Amino acid sequence: MKSVRHARQGDLPALEILLDAVPDMPSRWREAARASLRGALSEGGEGARCFLHRQPGSDAPIGYACVRPVPLAPGAFDLEWLITSTAPGVEPSAIVAALVEAVCEEPSTGPTTLRFLSGHWQRGGLDEHVLDAAGMTRAGAIEGFYGRGDSLVVFTARGTRRAEAFEPTSAAALYDAAFAYRDIAFERDFLLGCAARFGSRRVRRVASWGCWSGRHLHALADRGITGVGIDESYEALALARSIAGDDGRDLTKFVLGRLDDHVDEAPVDLSYAMLSAVHRVGSSESMVRHLQRVADLLAPGGVHVIEATLPADATPEGNTETVWTERRSQWEITSRFRIVVEERAPSGAVPTVLDVRCRRADSDEILGRFHQEELWIVPDAEGWTSLVERAGRFEIAGLLGDFKLDVAWDQPGAWRMIVVLRRIEEST
Repeated sequence: MKSVRHARQGDLPALEILLDAVPDMPSRWREAARASLRGALSEGGEGARCFLHRQPGSDAPIGYACVRPVPLAPGAFDLEWLITSTAPGVEPSAIVAALVEAVCEEPSTGPTTLRFLSGHWQRGGLDEHVLDAAGMTRAGAIEGFYGRGDSLVVFTARGTRRAEAFEPTSAAALYDAAFAYRDIAFERDFLLGCAARFGSRRVRRVASWGCWSGRHLHALADRGITGVGIDESYEALALARSIAGDDGRDLTKFVLGRLDDHVDEAPVDLSYAMLSAVHRVGSSESMVRHLQRVADLLAPGGVHVIEATLPADATPEGNTETVWTERRSQWEITSRFRIVVEERAPSGAVPTVLDVRCRRADSDEILGRFHQEELWIVPDAEGWTSLVERAGRFEIAGLLGDFKLDVAWDQPGAWRMIVVLRRIEEST
């Protein structure tokens, strides 16, 4: 049994006892630490997380670390609080070293850089030298920042997020690289937040429809959540399996299939279709079949989250064309996405074109290209209501406009239409 794992909501009472046992900690510091802990354990914690160190031979906590993404710094995390037991026989330096190592070595959503802006109480009263011993590097200090004798000491550590090989001629790898700008850990926590807000099931198992390389499944696996990914591209599923590696094989399974195919797998507590994948069903009839197949797999009380395109973007007045560039090592990947609204089909479906080109950063020669044309159905709110009624076994729980639970799809600033469906009990 590993000594460090992700803390869960049910661990909160034991962790608060650990926090309350820190000797001489001023009440304002204790309450700040408590707020951070509760935020990290909430399923809408905006990327925050908590790592728990178990007592040998049991699951009782003897230390924990709260971490949170650094805004506007992809891959960087702040270690906010580090609390260890003061019980006799407990070695704080060993606990700290194990916690720092676990944070830095999280395979798919761990930090590239870990930063700790530490004062005496952020370290739970420990001497700053325990962080030296844990392998963190001092990057600076401000004497007396928190008061006399309590300096702000900046520590950093490099994460060991698994490096992935990139094949510029692979269509699956090019598509995956084109969307590398997405904050997958944040979106994972948003999905869990949707399940907590709109559903009634604890999330232990998930399904990802149109999963491609399975990035969200890998991030959920980092939380110990099992899942199944469904996609019609065998090359994408091969990439997904390679990313999962040996560590993720027991937690994730990938199935070849279309969005409206039946999937013969164990029931799930949460399902989702991200990156506008759901639109490629191409017709209202196929969308209804998709929702029915999702309902077959999703347990009552679970939610299905659809990241859809904003309806306005499928009109001449919308954002019909986007161009962006991603860098991966020596590679430069330029993508162009277009909704061809002037060619709308009689059924109402609109053509879409995604073109991804890869070249070396120091050359104009195109080494790899991915070109995809699809007919999309892009429902508005009324359209989604009709589709859900036709499919049955679902009710609309929310229509959001961002990866935030308090942003409606029709308010200024909304840039997506995120449809949250709740699976209801079947009438007998």
